[in-house]
Parts: sequence; C-alpha cells; structure tokens
Amino acid sequence: GSGFRSFAANWYMLGSFMSAAWNGTQVLTSTLPELYKHSGSVKKSFMDIFGAYRTMVRKGADLTADENKALDRAKQDGTVDAAETFHLWGLATKRFINKLGNGEVARKTGAFLRLWGMPFAWFETVNRKASFIAAYRQATDMGMKGEEAYAWAKQIVDITQGVYQKHNRVNVARSAVGGAVMTFMQYKIMTLEQIARNAKGDGKAKRAAALQLAIIAAMGGWAALPGAEDLMDLLDAFMQII
Repeated sequence: GSGFRSFAANWYMLGSFMSAAWNGTQVLTSTLPELYKHSGSVKKSFMDIFGAYRTMVRKGADLTADENKALDRAKQDGTVDAAETFHLWGLATKRFINKLGNGEVARKTGAFLRLWGMPFAWFETVNRKASFIAAYRQATDMGMKGEEAYAWAKQIVDITQGVYQKHNRVNVARSAVGGAVMTFMQYKIMTLEQIARNAKGDGKAKRAAALQLAIIAAMGGWAALPGAEDLMDLLDAFMQII
C-alpha cells in the first residue's frame, strides 16, 4: 500500500506542473462559491478574491494592521501552509527515505523530493493565502472583528482548501489497502461534502452549490465534476463484464 502511494504521489502529482496549475484553480471552484453564499453577490465575492491576489502581488503592502496580524497568525498556526502538499509529500517519501537511514544520501534525497514538489506547494500556499485574505475581509465587511473575524476566515480556508491530516480522512483511507485506493480522493471527497452541505442549506447555500457545480463544469466539462470520472470507469468496467 505505502509503496504504491509513494510512486503515485511522486509520479502523478508532486512532479507535475499541470497538476500543480490545476490545483491553482481551487480558489475559483471552491472559495468563490463559499464566499458567494454569505455575500449574495458573485461580483463582490470575485472582487474580494481578486483583491486578495493583488495584495499578494504587492507583498502585503495594502494590508491593514489587523489583516497583517491575522495573516501572521495564520502562518504560525499552519492555516495557510501547503497542507495537501505536505500530506502527499509524506505519502511519497516517508517509506523511501526511512530505508536510506539518516545519512547524507537520505538528506540530499529528501531535499530533491521537496524541490520536486515545490510547484504544487507554491500553488497551494497561494490558494490558502488568497482564500484567507478574501474571507477575512468579508468577515470585517460583515461587522466581525478580532478573534471572530479570524475564526471565520480560518473556517472558510478549511472548508474550501481542505484539512488533510489523518484524523480528517474517511475510515477506509486509514488502512494500508484503503489508503492506496484513496490516495487522490481526499480533495474529491471534500468537494462533494461542500456541495452536499450547501445543497441541504437555505436558498443562498443552494445557489452556492449550483454555482460551484457550474464553475467546475464550465472549466472541465461534465466529466470534471467530482466523482464523474470514477463513475464512468465503473460503468466501463461493468459494460466489459456483461
């Protein structure tokens, strides 16, 4: 199980610039609908995200004192760290590097593999920072301050960018076999959970779910919807059997 996960994470995700770039669209596919649910305006939510990216390009020059303090705290507690990359990097390298021991070869191999996953880590960090800044500003627009605004922004990041620690995985993914099968399913599961949760909510939440599905379909076609490709694979296997 761990050997397969190591190979798959390195080959298909961490070393792929296209996978990293596609990961960069997560702010549009997940954060935008979540912000829209609370603002009621697609334009306002999009401009909040655009403003967050602009702030990052300016290296935080237009952050207020409160925003800067909140972002520093988010960096310290890991909210805006590349959590998915660390999760995949752990899957990809732990067993292999352990076999090399604690010498120079192991150190250099670890350094190379971190470099190998750098594009994915960069895009994910950008995603999380942009989502946090946009959500924090939305919170202040809604009248929140201090701890309340920080908790709101952190929750938006967790919902839209994911919590990849082991305690947040489905039970089947915690075993050796299940972990191998579910290597790349965590993001899909969290996206489906977000859509399903909003679909069961009030009118604003339902519209947010519809917007999220529409954005994903517009960017990648209906086959890009969470679980669609897996369903087609199952149907294809079934048709071959009969």
